[in-house]
Amino acid sequence: MWQKEKSKMALAADMVSQIMPVLSNINQVILLFDSWYAKNDMTSIVSKYSNLNIICGAKCDSVLYDLPPERTGKRGRPAKHGKWLSIYNDFELSNGKIGNYFIGYRKVISNIFSDLTIMAYVTASNKTGSGRRLFLSTINPADIHISCAWQEKAPLNQTGKEWIYYIPLFLYSFRWNIEVGYYE
Repeated sequence: MWQKEKSKMALAADMVSQIMPVLSNINQVILLFDSWYAKNDMTSIVSKYSNLNIICGAKCDSVLYDLPPERTGKRGRPAKHGKWLSIYNDFELSNGKIGNYFIGYRKVISNIFSDLTIMAYVTASNKTGSGRRLFLSTINPADIHISCAWQEKAPLNQTGKEWIYYIPLFLYSFRWNIEVGYYE
């Protein structure tokens, strides 16, 4: 069964590789997928195409590291990453709910994306509970080119400077709507 899942993953990665040359004239392509696809076959594709970015769900036990500390000037190889981060202890959640969730975010390094600096988002329905979800984004929120004028529902049409860091998470919510439509 594991081999069957692996072949499905390779097939999905091949499909993205085949369509990206057609999308080469588009400035920004954002691939949305859930945690099942957040493996090296899919995440390594982002380094092959300059206009491709990924926003995905990730397993809560995914290894995340803080950014590397500044160089000390001492001999030896500099650290590749900082301390190991916990989604329960190292993410400060927002004071109020954004949509239905408290959200925390920070720049991190993850082995999932071959030590690329990415944005990690943690969501929780309450601040003290253990039910947290993890989302990863390879795109800097300030670099997202999006027109929200057509978006009738919040939160995308009401984003301001203070909400700019949450836009990748709002975009991920489109993935859920597509999946529900697929099942129907």
